[in-house]
Amino acid sequence: MLLKILLTLAVIFTAYFSYKKRKPVAPTASASSLLTRYLAVGSLFTVLLLSSVWLGWRWYDGNRVLTVTIVSPEQGETQAFKVRKRDLGQSELETIEGLKIRLSSQERIMISSSDQQ
Repeated sequence: MLLKILLTLAVIFTAYFSYKKRKPVAPTASASSLLTRYLAVGSLFTVLLLSSVWLGWRWYDGNRVLTVTIVSPEQGETQAFKVRKRDLGQSELETIEGLKIRLSSQERIMISSSDQQ
């Protein structure tokens, strides 16, 4: 993740400095160039807005608390744990309290939203 941020910043700085070194051209205000500029700014704003919404939703959805019930086939007992959705893996999970649980191939898990109890 840090590499992606650093790469993005490097691209922004490179574009900024290459744009800064360009010689200014006499501005001509035509309707098509003004329309192109507004479309570019609008597209950039739309992309930033949609990216922010997507990242916000991923954060919100990952922090949802789920109730995970583990059923052991050998003893026939069940145990329930509170888990954040982002901490739920295919073969392991981490509870809200920080307990890391690895699941065997025989154990069965049932996942439900914690507000459905």
